[in-house]
Amino acid sequence: MIAKPTPNPLKIWMYRKNMYKLSSILKALLIMALSFCSWLYFLTIGWEDPLYVSPIMNLVIPSAITIILFMLAWKFLLSGLETLIAFSVLIVSSVVIFSALSSCRGCGGAQQNRHIIRDLAMLRTRAEVVYSDHGESYVYGAIPVGDCYSSDLYNEGMFADEEIKSLLEAIKVSAKANPKCVATKDAYAVSVPIILLGELRSWCADSTGFSGEIAAPITKVSCK
Repeated sequence: MIAKPTPNPLKIWMYRKNMYKLSSILKALLIMALSFCSWLYFLTIGWEDPLYVSPIMNLVIPSAITIILFMLAWKFLLSGLETLIAFSVLIVSSVVIFSALSSCRGCGGAQQNRHIIRDLAMLRTRAEVVYSDHGESYVYGAIPVGDCYSSDLYNEGMFADEEIKSLLEAIKVSAKANPKCVATKDAYAVSVPIILLGELRSWCADSTGFSGEIAAPITKVSCK
């Protein structure tokens, strides 16, 4: 009868040690991937929307998640690699993750929302300059509610101003929809469709100084 070879305890120990190291490295990489996903979520889905979350929270929440996850990743890396190598892996992975994230800042709706809000605010400021420069008049006649890109709107008063034209074009690109405009000698309003928390709403600015969310596109010469 042939005796079974006795397992080599040293080989078993080395095998288990290597598997533990590999497992630790894989756990660390998984944790860093989760960190990437957390930042990607905050950059591309409602949390970065300035309408509902403050800029501080936009930074604090993903930063706290990242710090916790990277501390766990560091712990696992130290279990599987030498300190210097573990540190190098962590640094390289961090650079790769945040380089990828920097290219994703515009891939969600939140970025477009910020652009729309910013450009409408700039339009409101410019409209007051035009009003003062044109004898306290936004337009010379009455312009009914309509597409800001109709020929009548673009050739009348404030809507003929080149800076306002440029802002309306930028708003159109961000919203992927035509903004609505209406104006009289003493008042105006502009609204544009915007997605807020998955719902179609409108963002509006008018001559009263209002700038904010409304339920539907404008139907009169004011947002409300």
